[in-house]
Amino acid sequence: ESLGVVEIIVKFVRLSAGGPLLGLVFGIAMAYWMKRIYDDSVMERSLTFFTTYFVFYLAEGTDLHVSGILAIVALGLYMSAWGKTSIDVASEEIVHNFWNILGYMAETIVFLLSGVIIGETVLAEEIKLEDWGKLMLLFFLLLLVRGVVILLMYPLFVKSVYGFTWQQAFILVYGGLRGAVGLALALIIYGETDINKDVRFLSLFLMAGIASLTLLINATTTGFFIEKLGLAKSSRVQEDLLKQVCKTVYDETIKSINELKRNKFLRFADWEKVYELSGLKNFMKKVLLRTSTGKQMKKNFKNRTEEALLEEYLEQTARKNIVEMENEMRHRYLTTLKGLYWHEYEKGQCGARTALVLIESADVALDQESCKMQNWEYLEKVLVSGWIIKFFKKTKNLPLIGRLFTLFLYNRLAYSYDIASTFLACHSYAQETLSEVIEEESQEALQAIMTEAEDQVQMCRDFVTDNVTEIFSEINRDIQTKKATYAVLNRQLCVVNEFSKHGLIDEKEYKLMTENIIKFIYKLQRKSMFSTMPSLEEILPKIAFFDSLPEKDLQEIIVNSKKTLIQPGEFLFRAGEKAEGVFIILRGKAVEFNEAGFSYQHEVGSIVGVHNLLAYVEVNLTSSKAETLLYSAFLSKENFPNFEENDNAYEKLWRITAPNLVKLNPKSFSLFLNTLDYDRLCQFIELCELGRYELGAVVDISSGGFLMKGTIEQVQDSRNKLRKQTAVERVKTDKKRTDQQLSRTKFESLCFVEPDQKGLFISLSDPAIILHLSSELYQEWRTKKQSLVSAVDTVLYRRQSTIRIKNPKDARNLAAISKGRRSAFMVPEEEHLNRGATQNYSKRLKNLEDTSLKRARSSKPQLEESKEPSSEEFDLSFPSESVNSDN
Repeated sequence: ESLGVVEIIVKFVRLSAGGPLLGLVFGIAMAYWMKRIYDDSVMERSLTFFTTYFVFYLAEGTDLHVSGILAIVALGLYMSAWGKTSIDVASEEIVHNFWNILGYMAETIVFLLSGVIIGETVLAEEIKLEDWGKLMLLFFLLLLVRGVVILLMYPLFVKSVYGFTWQQAFILVYGGLRGAVGLALALIIYGETDINKDVRFLSLFLMAGIASLTLLINATTTGFFIEKLGLAKSSRVQEDLLKQVCKTVYDETIKSINELKRNKFLRFADWEKVYELSGLKNFMKKVLLRTSTGKQMKKNFKNRTEEALLEEYLEQTARKNIVEMENEMRHRYLTTLKGLYWHEYEKGQCGARTALVLIESADVALDQESCKMQNWEYLEKVLVSGWIIKFFKKTKNLPLIGRLFTLFLYNRLAYSYDIASTFLACHSYAQETLSEVIEEESQEALQAIMTEAEDQVQMCRDFVTDNVTEIFSEINRDIQTKKATYAVLNRQLCVVNEFSKHGLIDEKEYKLMTENIIKFIYKLQRKSMFSTMPSLEEILPKIAFFDSLPEKDLQEIIVNSKKTLIQPGEFLFRAGEKAEGVFIILRGKAVEFNEAGFSYQHEVGSIVGVHNLLAYVEVNLTSSKAETLLYSAFLSKENFPNFEENDNAYEKLWRITAPNLVKLNPKSFSLFLNTLDYDRLCQFIELCELGRYELGAVVDISSGGFLMKGTIEQVQDSRNKLRKQTAVERVKTDKKRTDQQLSRTKFESLCFVEPDQKGLFISLSDPAIILHLSSELYQEWRTKKQSLVSAVDTVLYRRQSTIRIKNPKDARNLAAISKGRRSAFMVPEEEHLNRGATQNYSKRLKNLEDTSLKRARSSKPQLEESKEPSSEEFDLSFPSESVNSDN
């Protein structure tokens, strides 16, 4: 078949790209299927075998006409990189051994079959002398082609993290062996009857000849070249590791022999013969000759016996500088970590993707073992930074894409926590393990590496604290719950296996019990470890005034809400911009502030920018910024109902917004209000009662209060006269007096109206909103003649005062308290009763009562005093052994 240039290019692309693509697709499908198989090695072996050969058949034997070999290679690479965790841990070794046997048998058959066919063709004199010349020419031509390819890639290899030398390039060119794969392809051509017979014979002959030459020449001489080029030389770190392993093997062998000598059943054994048959001498000799130190020792001490050389080699400590020792210790630490990551996966203490990413981080660190450890920096970049986060920031406000990426980022955070928790656990195990086995002379280097590791661990802890523990605590809970459940189920399986081994249960009972446990393990493995997003439906009805909204209005607000994740440092809104709504913090922390210095920390369940819900507020009065990763719900102002139609919700809204408005307008209020902190101001406003006055309504402001909205003005008419006038008449009368410039008191929002204002006022706004001081607070201030702050403290203290008695010993005291003849009180923590005390109960009760009464009657109670009582209720009960029965 003759092909043009275009047809050749198309065919090349189809074969080279179509094959890998097909293998990748089937690799993903097979991994997905295998994840749903648990503890069934027969099914897993069958699936891998069937998929491999089916992919090859599909590529070569159908109309796809793509490369079957490249499809198999792509399938294998995918399974090696990402699919190996889909194989059940219990079946992993069985599947591995199955393919080792299968591969060995397949190679044997291919070589045997090729040899038989080649032998027949040679004996039949179908291979001519010139074909042998072509074979030798092809051998050198393949080396030349391989050299050109390596030369073209040389600049790229040199700049890689691994580095590249001309010695390595030479071995890469010279060491290219051709074997089973090439022979298999040649046999396929040989079996095609449509191809010319001479071409078929020649293809198989040339492939078999190249395989033979590379095995006879290249394979036998490559070791020589590696040795001469210095590529076989072990690094100082590797030699030290090998020496330590050999020393451990040697010491354990001698220790084992000495222990066995004390065994009375082995007292007639020939221990010299045991030492000789154990192969220790030969083993150490081979190891010694592999290292440059061992070779140098044998060269310098030719007259010494092998035993003496071995002893000196094992006991000698090479003089290493601190850098070499640290590199060696770092290598040990990272290889230990790598093994622990996989061990955690096998125990079910981390996810499959988690194990692969952690192992990759250890591999990256091992490639740079001369540098300080930066494995957590690598992991953090992989997890929560890069182009994904940048893309999320740009698209998060889009209706559909933004919601999807919010969900993605939240799940990414759960995945990050799984990685972080496994990272911390394995680092802890590695530090404990190495501290126990490292020799004395290496302790200084070990301590330096431990310090590096601890820095990485601390960075990981900070990440968990900032992004998970304090913000998304349910992620922590769910993943740890899954890990604990897996450990419990594995323990159950071990117990059942032990009973079966000892014959305490028969095969039928064993199968029944294990199937039940395995069923739960399978469900647990399939269960996503990612928590669900925090539910606005659960949180919103518990926040502030939302509990007063009708269910219909609440659902409309929830449906129209926009949930989003906001990165630390991002603004939720800025002062001066249009007030569009409020943010409900579901997870994380934010700060609200203005240019005047007001700032307030918002946490879970807090409403950011609550004053934006007031009808007259058109622009943001404050700015708000995320302090941590913030998961919030934006509630548009347009979706809220008219609060004026719901008295309960309207009053709660003003109680919540009033402290913000007071703090945002310090010049409008007196000094004593500005000095109150935010929490105490909220307590003050809780002692006020909301008044809403339409235009012209009569206002009694004698008790004082906060004028939050509108204007009120004093009138000279009596109450009875005002009652007879309509609201419109009152406003007209007030306007005439204003025109006559009569002196009257007038208040405009925002301001605080001091108590005991003379006369009556009318509202000049529609409406005027006033938070009046409650009658209780006003009476306290008036009768005690104390400051308003002190009056607030006293009223709050009185409202909070309570007592609870558990198992009272004196029924009369209990009755007196319940009837109000004894004061109810709370005591500070330092005055809690000692349960072992034997003081008289009645005397102690009276002393505490007197203390409480003194505080309540104090003329000027301070802020600190109001905070002294513990929030924990006081327990007056005594243990029975410390109180007499007649008390």
